[in-house]
Amino acid sequence: MYRFATAIGVDLARKSIRAAVIRHNGEVLHSETFPLKARQDREYILSELASGIKYVREKAAAGGVNPIAIGLAVSGFVDHENGTVLGPGHGIKNWKNIPLSRLLNRETALPVFVGNDANLMT
Repeated sequence: MYRFATAIGVDLARKSIRAAVIRHNGEVLHSETFPLKARQDREYILSELASGIKYVREKAAAGGVNPIAIGLAVSGFVDHENGTVLGPGHGIKNWKNIPLSRLLNRETALPVFVGNDANLMT
């Protein structure tokens, strides 16, 4: 039914960002892991997220694939309705009340859905 539907899945972990382009049936078309430096702040993480998403999106485009949305897993409390990371920072300076969905939507022009990593894993 949605044979060509794909999305970008992103996991923001403590030491890396993992991003993948995935078909609706779970088939992984492309995946990458981007290491993060030890000292992190809000601007660094936002920049690395945008860069990682851009990179996997370009790889997908080279294969004729155009993802339609982004799903992002982060640790901490998340306002799922608004896509806002409420906190705590888990080692990321100033990582509180971040309108992550809105910020990444502005960078990518794709809908961005943000959820708690533990909830999304289950």
